[in-house]
Amino acid sequence: MAKSRLNTALTALRGRVGDLIFKQYDYGTVVTRAPRMKNVKWSPAQIAHRQQVKAAGAFYRAVVSDPTLKKKFEAVAAKKRIPLSAATLAEYMKQHSPTQTPKPARRRGGV
Repeated sequence: MAKSRLNTALTALRGRVGDLIFKQYDYGTVVTRAPRMKNVKWSPAQIAHRQQVKAAGAFYRAVVSDPTLKKKFEAVAAKKRIPLSAATLAEYMKQHSPTQTPKPARRRGGV
């Protein structure tokens, strides 16, 4: 891997610039190409989850735009000491997640 010394303006650079991603590690700055997600074949479970998270985002925006709901969720978020977005996401996922059957208990200690 090639190494170079960056000027002070670039040493703190992180995130995406065009098609390049700047990452900060203990040993320095790493530049990579952005992943190409065009040819990814998403599984049905991944598609469903992405749609659910998208709907949760819409729910969050609806909560923020409604003063009554916003006040309710701000109280929940303050009580749990989490951001408003996390509180609304958790509530949405709790209300809209498919019911899962519990996994069988695993036995410990051999046979």
